[in-house]
Amino acid sequence: MAFLPLFAAVSCASQVKADVVEVIQRGAGTQLGTVYATAAVTEDRETGIISGDTGKYGLVENIPVSRVTTGKKPEKSRKKQKYEVPVDAAEKAYANAVYEIIQQVKAKGGNAVTEVISEVIRNYDPETRIETVQVSVSAEAILLPK
Repeated sequence: MAFLPLFAAVSCASQVKADVVEVIQRGAGTQLGTVYATAAVTEDRETGIISGDTGKYGLVENIPVSRVTTGKKPEKSRKKQKYEVPVDAAEKAYANAVYEIIQQVKAKGGNAVTEVISEVIRNYDPETRIETVQVSVSAEAILLPK
């Protein structure tokens, strides 16, 4: 009888959706055209619940997420960029948009980007305590020489 609750708990835990993190290089090569994506994520500041997150994240090599989402350089102790699952709403929105960019680059036959431009729009409603973060990212798709 004790085995049944354990089996149920393990099977539920194994059904948790794994997050996807892809990283794309930056560089010069053959230009394949412009790629563009927008993502929006909301966070209930009272409960901490984030919605609109796809769970699919993309990052651009050597572009710190904090620089895009806050305009600040990362701390010296965090100079080496870590390619981890983002934590807050702005990071998730940015990474969701970059993931879409990466898919578009791949569809064009590319393997890198250049000229990456990001725009972050944050709106906070003090009555509902919900923040909406919309991130738009555009880049030039590139095929790096082998």
